[in-house]
Amino acid sequence: MRKKAVLSIDSRYTTMIENAFYYCNPPEVAPTVKVERPPMHEYIRKLLYQDLAKTNNDKTSEKQSSSARVLRQMRKLHWENEETAAYITKCLIAVWNVKYFNIRCLANLLAGLVAYQVPYSVCDKYMKLIYAHIIHVKCTSPI
Repeated sequence: MRKKAVLSIDSRYTTMIENAFYYCNPPEVAPTVKVERPPMHEYIRKLLYQDLAKTNNDKTSEKQSSSARVLRQMRKLHWENEETAAYITKCLIAVWNVKYFNIRCLANLLAGLVAYQVPYSVCDKYMKLIYAHIIHVKCTSPI
């Protein structure tokens, strides 16, 4: 690095020297803290954010689509437990954790769950969230 500072060399070579230096001696970075969740919460997140995103042509789900399997598994969860029901509601409301293409799958899942377990508070919270964003857009727009 001292030689790079002393010599006047092309910027490409300077970048190559810096890349080689940082590859051999990387800067110290604080380790990422992983959030510890209970196993039930991890399972719910797996169902909603990973299994629901799988396409229908997977070899593991030849008889039924992934959304039908996730719906069945979500119906089997303990909805009587307030903590579990609150966490499921929280995950269903957090649409921003789902990829854009899979939002329709989450909406279909919610429509399937409403007939059985999901309290109407989920729909109310969605509506409040949409209303809050509309108000925020109107307040910040220069019109």
